[in-house]
Amino acid sequence: MIQLNSAASSLKQLQYKMDTIAHNLSNMDTTAYKRQDVLFSDALNNAMTMQAGRYEAGRQTPNGIRVGNGVINSGKATLNEQGSIKTTNRSYDIALMEKSIYFTVQAGGESYFTRSGNLDIYYDQTTDRNYLQSSGGARVLDVTGQPIQFDNDFSSLEITDQGIVIGRFKNPAKPAVAYSLDLTRIDRPSTLVESGNSRYQFVGNQAAMIGEGSYEQLIGGQRSNLVLQGAIEQSNVDLTSETAEMIATQRLIQSTSRALSFADDMRGLINTINR
Repeated sequence: MIQLNSAASSLKQLQYKMDTIAHNLSNMDTTAYKRQDVLFSDALNNAMTMQAGRYEAGRQTPNGIRVGNGVINSGKATLNEQGSIKTTNRSYDIALMEKSIYFTVQAGGESYFTRSGNLDIYYDQTTDRNYLQSSGGARVLDVTGQPIQFDNDFSSLEITDQGIVIGRFKNPAKPAVAYSLDLTRIDRPSTLVESGNSRYQFVGNQAAMIGEGSYEQLIGGQRSNLVLQGAIEQSNVDLTSETAEMIATQRLIQSTSRALSFADDMRGLINTINR
């Protein structure tokens, strides 16, 4: 029974790993997507003690044999390596040049962190304003937590390496408007949960991370050379590595399925003997 449960548990978790690999491969062309890996840990062990006693003649095994119950999923890890930079020469596109830097967007009243820099200008008839937004429709925020927006005679956009967004207008006499992107350094990827559209929600302890220096809103000189206009960051998914991992996982699934079949055969044999 233990062997059957152990194999069934392991098989379920290996399938979860296959699903994660498939998710990585399907997002290989998604801007700034960060590949994920599954973390496993051993399930609770059972201690089996021989009834004949510790000093049974000829015994070679220890008194308390521990039999595993397979593995369990202990979470996903986001692998935060920098993706390659692709030049687009499009003024609304930006690439973040350090791996742990994120800017903030807002959608549905919720704030998210993202690195997906294929941005655009969207005109909202309700407010008669132009908003800077991500490809998923979320509005880009400045350091004050407000959407970056421009009057309806907006003409062109410049974004500096410090994340200063400068909007110019059709009337050359009208002064340009400048905003600072809300740039945050988060050195612990496990505190970010994927929310779709290359957006992440923060689930860590902000105060504790600020105290230890792993969470920081960037200001002043800390922002130098962080943003590149006219480029986007590609995903960090490597096709060769993911394919090799998929093949290895498939082989583990096959061997675990065989173990499950053997355990079932053994149970059938035991039932036959009992009769």
